[in-house]
Amino acid sequence: MSRRHKPRVQSGLPKQKAAASCTEDPVERLADEAAREQLAGNFEAAKRLYTEALSRNVRHARSLLGVGLIAYDSGSYEIAAKMMERAIAIDDRQPSYHSCLGAALHAQKKIGQAIAAYEHALRLDPKLADVWSDLGVALGEDGKPDRAQAHYEHALRLNPKHAPARSNLANILRAQGRIEEAKQELERALQLQPDFAEAHNNLGTVLRNLGDLSGARRCYERALALRPDYPQASWNHCILDLQEGNFTAGWRDFEVRYRCGIKGLRNFPQPLWRGEPLDGARILLHSEQGFGDVIQFLRYLPMVRDAGGRLILSVPLGLRRMAAEIPGVEALGVTGEALPEFDWHCPLMSLPYAFRTEMETIPRAVPYLTIPEASKEAAGRLSWPDQGLRVGLVWSGNPDHVEDKLRSIPLRLFEPLLRTEGVDFYSLQVGPGEAELAQVQASITDLRREIRDMADTAALLTHLDLVIAVDTAVVHLAGALARPAWVLLPLVPDWRWLMEGEENPWYPTLRLFRQRKFRAWEPVLERVGQELAALARAKQRA
Repeated sequence: MSRRHKPRVQSGLPKQKAAASCTEDPVERLADEAAREQLAGNFEAAKRLYTEALSRNVRHARSLLGVGLIAYDSGSYEIAAKMMERAIAIDDRQPSYHSCLGAALHAQKKIGQAIAAYEHALRLDPKLADVWSDLGVALGEDGKPDRAQAHYEHALRLNPKHAPARSNLANILRAQGRIEEAKQELERALQLQPDFAEAHNNLGTVLRNLGDLSGARRCYERALALRPDYPQASWNHCILDLQEGNFTAGWRDFEVRYRCGIKGLRNFPQPLWRGEPLDGARILLHSEQGFGDVIQFLRYLPMVRDAGGRLILSVPLGLRRMAAEIPGVEALGVTGEALPEFDWHCPLMSLPYAFRTEMETIPRAVPYLTIPEASKEAAGRLSWPDQGLRVGLVWSGNPDHVEDKLRSIPLRLFEPLLRTEGVDFYSLQVGPGEAELAQVQASITDLRREIRDMADTAALLTHLDLVIAVDTAVVHLAGALARPAWVLLPLVPDWRWLMEGEENPWYPTLRLFRQRKFRAWEPVLERVGQELAALARAKQRA
């Protein structure tokens, strides 16, 4: 996770006014004393002194900024921004005032305004490595990773010992799949700043990608020792627990995601359900994260109903038609739409914690989803060959996923597999990966025009003998429908696939093909090709 540089206490006046600070102006003396108290962590004393300074001069910019920084440290970011804006209105020539305003806006997720404030600071002083790094973080959060990387690199040219910039650069390199380079940057950051909790956390994730789970755990624990209230490190630590099958600790700590800004996670004034008796109460079960996550945990709906709940379900638009087939749902909505009244709520991914799921108690019955008749009829009207093995392919996931470079496979690497005799291949790929179809010399029937939503994909799966796919929503859909699928997994896959074995407790019809060496897909595809050829020969003999 990227890190902003904490705004610094402004101790002392701008250089051109420094001569007056200790001898002539009592307001300046109060501000200097307040800054010393603030640097020592005596925030109440500092605030009293700043307030006294402002009682003598309501337009004392440095005292306004000092109060703003104290508010920032306490998490009162709106108050901090207002105080910094007042300081800037009085003196807009100080780059530190603008950079501190940027930090306060950034903390409020007002990314565009934060970028503007950081850029203003750099126009006043382009040599501020801290601000170049902070601006890089904001640009990354604004969906501009290339610009973010350039800003981190510029910060490091200004100050090669800037540990936050190295850690932030490592995050960009990791997202690009340049894991070894990311590891080197993080090790350098920790040489410069051994107590840098964020760098320990980030290094843990890089070590996990490389297969060093024990090293990753040590890094997360070190980060938590340095910052006990560090939700991202707690989240990463719990992912290791789930990956290693320690569900008791994993599901408990999985709830920390409420403090991590996880995509799509919502909260409501109604109580969060943790397994309490429902006695006919209406409970909203709502989606979060990706389509695959939603599909995986829809299996829990009958258990909630059996626990006495009246089900209100909210899912992404692309899953609405599939969800409409689930029995016992009283009201179904799409994410973002108005909701009916309800008494409790629970994100779908919190249901394992509510039911205290262990490996032995995973609800494994499949299929647990049903395909709408309209989609079945549309898929049935297509021309399907009578002979040969019908195999669906998905080679690429959502490119916005932080580990997509590790899980997706270039379609060109499938070309030897695509020459397997007795097999007809069908592309189920949607999204940016579709463009790769034009780059391979192989016969693949493209089904993307038949796919409007997950219900259409589900119907197409019933006409295929097998799906071969990377870790995407399609394999979850195949598993939920009890359709056969071979899943191609990186060295360290997503937590739900665990670390060993070809079988998976969540989906009995899936078979897992794992990397044994980091980023080495060719041996995986060679083995898949051998298994596929044997399957095709067996069908020809049948």
